[in-house]
Amino acid sequence: MSFNIHMQFIMQTALICGLWIMWTPIISAIAYSNPTYDNSTGQVKAIIDALWSFGIIIPIIGMGGNVLWYFNALKRQESVAAE
Repeated sequence: MSFNIHMQFIMQTALICGLWIMWTPIISAIAYSNPTYDNSTGQVKAIIDALWSFGIIIPIIGMGGNVLWYFNALKRQESVAAE
């Protein structure tokens, strides 16, 4: 049973990292390769930078949720094994 939990954690981590690797260049291209970024005001640039930062934070939150799931799954299995 523990093998399944470990393998699921590894697969979920690989999925999150893979999506993160694909997401970063896409969000960078959308935010910064647009020619209007160079001619925009400081406020618009700040909003674009904030959205880019938020796009980077999303996978970090996903990884944190994955680690919490892993911890809870192992805890549940430990309590079931103790009974």
